Amino acid sequence: MEYLPAQEDLSAAARFAAYRPALLAYARCLAATASDAEDLVQATLLAAIENAGQLENHNDPRPWLFTILRNRFHRGARLRETVISEAEWADLAVSAGWASPLPDPFAQAASAERTQRLEAAFLALDGEDREILLLRDIEEMSGPQTAALLGLTLAAMKSRLHRARLRLLAEIRHAPAASTAKSLEMSCLEVLQCLPHYADQSLPPQAKAAVEQHVAVCQACANFGRRYADLLQSLPSLSPDGKSGA
Repeated sequence: MEYLPAQEDLSAAARFAAYRPALLAYARCLAATASDAEDLVQATLLAAIENAGQLENHNDPRPWLFTILRNRFHRGARLRETVISEAEWADLAVSAGWASPLPDPFAQAASAERTQRLEAAFLALDGEDREILLLRDIEEMSGPQTAALLGLTLAAMKSRLHRARLRLLAEIRHAPAASTAKSLEMSCLEVLQCLPHYADQSLPPQAKAAVEQHVAVCQACANFGRRYADLLQSLPSLSPDGKSGA
């Protein structure tokens, strides 16, 4: 994603205004109404202008602006890290389409239809899921930046992001969690939990080889892995400036 670089002849107001679409998209993930989101963005921009001297000369001030917006919304509320059980992982995986005989809803859809379906599913998620997907997958902020902004450890951020992606897949499919969760084996769940690390290429070589060996013989995990990768490639299309994912 490309942003307007800072120019010496631009005022702080003009510089920060270039980020208004991204701020508004983030605000809509948090606020209850569009009007509240607009007010939140306006308050954020005013605060940024008043405190522009605190911003170091970075090309991308989004983390700083997003932090102002988020702090104004939460007013200092602390977020707690949550632990999801193995059974919950299994239920979420099945809901998202693991081991399902139903066809991939993205398989035959045209590009415009895919984007429309993805946007509808994204808007159906709760605010916390939309927030982390917007920061990490749509705005493409780094893992450490996203974790710092949300007040989470990097590991907790990755876990929350993975759950949000799975819930998004479930919304796209419109399929409830099925009783087939009982058929899931530990090896498949381990592969499922490795997917976010595999996607960002942070798995150690031995673990990466183990995942690939499992996927080579497990059609269910292979199919789900492709849908997971397709989701990550499609999410950047929701960016307010219309960029396409790489």
